[in-house]
Formats: sequence, structure tokens, C-alpha cells
Amino acid sequence: MTNLSTFDHLYHYIMASKFFAGGFSQPDCLSRLFQMRKYIMDKANCNELLRQFYPNEIIITKVAEDKHARILNGKFFSPFAARFPDLVPEPMATCRFQLVLPNRYQKFAEILQKNEFQLSNANEIPRPMCIQLAGTGDHYFWRRRILMAKPLAKNNGVGSILLENPYYGMRKPSYQRRSNLRNVTDLFIMGGCLILESLVLLDWCEKEGFGPLAMTGISMGGHMSSLAACNYEKPVALVPCLSWSTASCVFTQGVLSAAVAWKTLQNQYFSDEFRKRESLILSALNEKFRLSQEEMPAELELVPLVSKNDDPVKIAWLKWSLINSYFKSLQISSHKTNNPTSVAEKLKRDDTKQQVSRFLHKILDEFTHLGLFSKPVDPSLIIVVCAGRDAYIPRDKVADLSTIWPEAEFRLLEKYGHIGAFLFEQAAFRTAVVDALIKVTTKYALENRNSQRA
Repeated sequence: MTNLSTFDHLYHYIMASKFFAGGFSQPDCLSRLFQMRKYIMDKANCNELLRQFYPNEIIITKVAEDKHARILNGKFFSPFAARFPDLVPEPMATCRFQLVLPNRYQKFAEILQKNEFQLSNANEIPRPMCIQLAGTGDHYFWRRRILMAKPLAKNNGVGSILLENPYYGMRKPSYQRRSNLRNVTDLFIMGGCLILESLVLLDWCEKEGFGPLAMTGISMGGHMSSLAACNYEKPVALVPCLSWSTASCVFTQGVLSAAVAWKTLQNQYFSDEFRKRESLILSALNEKFRLSQEEMPAELELVPLVSKNDDPVKIAWLKWSLINSYFKSLQISSHKTNNPTSVAEKLKRDDTKQQVSRFLHKILDEFTHLGLFSKPVDPSLIIVVCAGRDAYIPRDKVADLSTIWPEAEFRLLEKYGHIGAFLFEQAAFRTAVVDALIKVTTKYALENRNSQRA
């Protein structure tokens, strides 16, 4: 992908602090999370887990009103925390959300009429609801409430549920600094929590008479909303904004890769304890999914993990490939070229980092790649909104989302990068949410009418 946003790079360097400063986490935790995947990545297993650990109640803690909306705060106990209490301690275990309800749902009915859809019963006004998950750095509720929820309520008659992420806001553990997750495994725990918590809220919305239902989010929130929609047992509109098929490209290729604590990851990866467990972790990788050559970035392909038992000819060839590729790509001044020690040291450093990058790439794919999850019930209800010059989420060296969800609609904000699209294209995100809600309303209302006639 060429012509990436310069603003994305500048913004990152201004705001940068380190991700994963605590490393991968303990090998025991990582191995356990690999076992946990079978509950989270399969729709049937995920919903069975939800039924076993469904929260006892959803409590509304506060109600407020303004000119255009009613705002309610609520909480419930996370099903993921109930199943894995040692992984999700308080304050993370208590889910907190804010509900923004429009004063006039009639607005959405008027939008349907403009799209030439007539309600079968004028007294049954739809009560559309969109669950919005938070992007990186989006603590508490105010940002989503101001930029998305209130305009949707005022202008479109669409309600919103703003779910607070684990590790953020009132759910942030005391040891965490800012928005930067301490361990790689924290990202997987966050995803597991948000999947089950979103399913609880979708189920609650249906019981409370809200509908049609949608899920959305921006950046990390967009990807998390995709994971949740994959596990919902009914049709739901989905609008992932500024996200793609996997999180691996974010931390190994995008501008955030410069904010990863690579030295810490390297030290842990090459420790005796971690190396003993590495083969077990790698052997746990999902058998139905392996990275193809097209999906693996070229720079990560240079250093395949080599064991002592490999054929000596193979090892020699791999080393030659590394050196050959290195000198093809590296711009070295003449005085450095004549210093074999400095070149050898740099080769060793690059070799080390690339092995760790490759391992991080693999486990991020294992837990976040949408190709591993069940498909949403109706992918035609998906509208994906991408930035044409996104340097945070490069799309050219990972699986194309259109091959995973070919029925989905894709909208491209051509002139913007990640940060520019967030700052200047909120209206495009809101429009996509409304359009997706129109899709699910018209499609399934017509199907219901036809089935009733039959």
C-alpha cells in the first residue's frame, strides 16, 4: 500500500508510549488462552458458554435526560470473568455501559419511508439500537457519546449502547499505564470479554423490545465488534470502521509497531522458560488456518524458526537467504560496509527481532484473524468503512476481508489516513450505521411478511 498518511506517522510519534511492556505474559497464561479459544472462536461453543455463565441481572444505576436523548448508566458481571475469574479480576470483571435513547424513534421510521419502505403497522415504530465498542484510548463514554451516539439519536432516531472496554476507564487495573496494554495476552482477554459481553447486551436488547440491532466500532472497536458479531446466533447489522481482517498487521507492520516493547518481548522469548514452552504453543496453532505466503509480510519470512534438528543444508540456505535479502534491502555507507563486525551485529539484531516479530504475528493471527471465526449469520448486513491511506492498519500484506466476507459492502475514504478519517469522517461512520440498520429492517421485515403470507 503506497501513499500512506504522513499525519498518521506524526501523530503516533507525538503520542507514543510502549505497548506490551510486560512481555507476552507468563507461558502458562498463554498456553491456557490457547485452550480457551475453542469456547470463543466457535459460535455454538461461545453461546453455550454464555448460557452457562449468563449474568444474574443487568442493573441500571443512573438515569439522566437532555433535549434529544435519555442517558442511562448500567452494569452487569462479565460472563468471561465468571468462567475465568483468575484472568479477569476486579475492577475488570464488572461490565459498565451507557445507554443513549432517542426521544423520538419516529425519525428512523421517517428514514425508512424515504427509502420507500412502509411499516406494516404505523403504531409499531422500530426502536433501532447500535452497540458501540471503544477504540484504542477511548476511555469512559464521552467521546462515543458526543461523536456518534447523540447525533444518531437526534438526527436518526437510533439508540446506542456504549460498552466500556476491559483495561479502560473504570475497568482499568491499577498497574496499567494509560491505554497501553501491559501484556500481549491482555489483548486476547479483552477480546474474550467483549465478545461475551456484547452477546449479553444483544440478547438484553431483544428482550427489551429494541430492534433492529447493529454493532459498530472504530479501529480496535471495529475489530472487536466484528468478533462479537461473528458469534451472535441471529442476523445483526455490522459496521466495522477503520479495521480489517486481523490485529497482527497493526503491531508488526503498522505505525504502532514502533510502539511495541520489542526488547522486552525479545528477552522473554529467548528466556529458557519461554523457549521450553514455545514448541507447545506453536503446536497449538489452529490446524484449519495457516498463514499463506501472501499473508505473511516479506520481512517476517526471512527468518523462519529453525530447530537444531533441521537439515544442515536447509539451515545454511536459510542463513544465505537472510544475508542476501539483507544486503539487497539495506543502504549502507562504504565505511560501514568495510566493518564486518558492525554488519554481523546488525544482522544478529535483525535476526532476533524478526523471530520475535514472526512469533507475535502468529499468535495475534491465532486469536484475532476473522478467517478463524464463525461467519456472521448474514454477511450481507455488513458495511466495512476503510481509510484509503491508513498507516495504522496496512491492508496489503494480510488476508483481504472481502475474501472472508464477500457478501459485505466496502466503503473507502480515499483521501484520509487513520487519524484523519477519525477526525473528519464521523458523519460517514454514522451514515454507514443507519444504512446497515435500514438493510436489516427491510430485508427481514419483508421476509417475515412473505413467510406470514405463505
